[in-house]
Amino acid sequence: MSHPLLQGFYDYRLVALSAIIAILAAYAALDLAGRIASTRGRARFAWMTGGAMAMGMGIWSMHYIGMLAFHLPVPVKYDWPTVLLSLLAAMIASGIALHLVSGESLSLTRAIVGSVFMGGGIAAMHYVGMEAMRLNAMCEYSTGIVALSAVVAVVISFVALWLTFSVRESASNWGSRKVLCALLMGAAIPVMHYVGMAAVTFMPLSAPNAGLEHAIDISDLGLIGITFVTMVSLGLVFLTAVIDRRFTVHITAANEERYRLMVEIANEQRSAREAAESANEAKSQFLANMSHELRTPMNAIIGYTEMVIDDAVDLGLEGSVADLQKISAAGKHLLSLISDILDLSKIEAGRMELYLETFEVDSMIQDLSTTIRPMVDKNLNKLVVDVRSGVGTMRTDLTKVRQALLNLLSNAAKFTSNGVIYLRAHSEMADGRRWIVFEIKDSGIGMEPDRVAKVFEAFTQADASTTRKYGGTGLGLTITRKFCEMMGGTIGVESKLDVGTTFRIRLPAGSVGEANALATPQQQLERSYVRPDSEGESQGSVLVVDDDPGAQGLMHAYLVKAGYAVTIASSGDEGLALARKMRPDIITLDVMMPRMDGWSVLSALKANPDLAQIPVIVISMVENQSMAYSLGAAEYIPKPVNRDRLIAVLSKYRPALVSTT
Repeated sequence: MSHPLLQGFYDYRLVALSAIIAILAAYAALDLAGRIASTRGRARFAWMTGGAMAMGMGIWSMHYIGMLAFHLPVPVKYDWPTVLLSLLAAMIASGIALHLVSGESLSLTRAIVGSVFMGGGIAAMHYVGMEAMRLNAMCEYSTGIVALSAVVAVVISFVALWLTFSVRESASNWGSRKVLCALLMGAAIPVMHYVGMAAVTFMPLSAPNAGLEHAIDISDLGLIGITFVTMVSLGLVFLTAVIDRRFTVHITAANEERYRLMVEIANEQRSAREAAESANEAKSQFLANMSHELRTPMNAIIGYTEMVIDDAVDLGLEGSVADLQKISAAGKHLLSLISDILDLSKIEAGRMELYLETFEVDSMIQDLSTTIRPMVDKNLNKLVVDVRSGVGTMRTDLTKVRQALLNLLSNAAKFTSNGVIYLRAHSEMADGRRWIVFEIKDSGIGMEPDRVAKVFEAFTQADASTTRKYGGTGLGLTITRKFCEMMGGTIGVESKLDVGTTFRIRLPAGSVGEANALATPQQQLERSYVRPDSEGESQGSVLVVDDDPGAQGLMHAYLVKAGYAVTIASSGDEGLALARKMRPDIITLDVMMPRMDGWSVLSALKANPDLAQIPVIVISMVENQSMAYSLGAAEYIPKPVNRDRLIAVLSKYRPALVSTT
């Protein structure tokens, strides 16, 4: 005899509660997806784990509250190990869902596969939960409805995954789009549960149900506990997400503020750098202008003083010679100070260039010793020159090597009295290259260790008393070090108070920075001029192009005394006209002239085939050797003009005298 089916009914208050919990769980999933997607590493794993547990708890709680909403006419208990197994299934399904929606992309294939696993997990949770029921009845399932519930679970999972992925980046915690998606998902999830409940019928049993070993009765208090724990879990998720979001907003704002400050600092630094460069350019221009204004009259003073000294010697006015020599020495000292300041300014502005040439080190040392000997003798010192055999040649900037050595030798002569000054040079191999080492050693006043460390700083001498006693700007060693660095070398110093000082310069024998250096005039132009054999023969004709009457007078006096025939042109136009008319052997050319400057004159001379082969020697305050050589100048001599150097340069380019018999 068949028994009638057990008829049950729903408590719609609990049904509504289950729907509310489903909506909250759906919203938690939406919010967690965005949090997980924005994190990496351990933080991502922590969010994923905590989110799977909270979301799984929410889905599971909705399921059991939905089951408790269904009342049967017989007592119902639940096997708690099976209940825990259903909870695990819910958490696994939630973990799969969160992993999928927190990825960088969600393709259709990925969404379908994920929804199958997620829907299967939810269905497993539901039917494992049903299996946990313990009552005096037998559950019979409708295969069609069970299949329908599984399909519904998969479809709902697909929709949930797609919606969650699409709104996970919503900036607002309670955005309308996110709330609508949560309502839709929260309403859809219970559908699967209640379809699954419709698939089962309960047949009463005559005998009591066995297997009540782990069965527990869910009272109203238990229902309240499940609801409370679920609400607390979801609340913690919401609270943590809100705190994390606000913390992230603060961090983002702080990072944006930091970035803004960095941009402002960068802009300020750029403005400061541009202002400094502008100021440096203005300083360089000021120094160049002042150099011209100061050196032009000083050049005349020194030049005319030397001429007066020669005349005084010829007239036997020995008493006046000493005073005139003091004037000349003071003028030269002032010029050296002006030149040092200008050189340092050019180095700091990056406008100093190298002019490479190959020269014999031994010959350069001998010329240098001849130049410095009067200063050495002044303080009753002895100069000892030691150039090792095999020192050979160097290819570098001869002028800068001479100036560096001259600075050190002049310091040694100035700070040594009744002593010995050594000038040594030798070559060595290191790092696969040949190096030339210069050593300048004196037995002078020396320096204390703390002064040695500052000796290469600009405007610095040993101490204030040294400056008062010996004079100078303290720029010589600074310029010397910078020259050595420009040529790829180094300079070092050793000193002991009241014993003496030793400077060592180490320079590569081969050129450094060949691509950035300029060729010497001898390499640019091949000349066929030779020095005449006798002083009594004609020296040739020179056209002097200069607008300064003082410079004209000096050049005329220097050149006439050296045996040259001199013609003066006071402007660029006049110089070109005279050059075409007289075809001089050599032309000296100033740069700074009104109307037509020296560069224009030089370009016009080299553009004329009849005049292009005449050597042009640029003599000017404008320190731009690269411009002079690029336009075809044979030589460049800065003002003030040194008479001996001028005559030596002219002698290289005067025409060969061919005697006929």
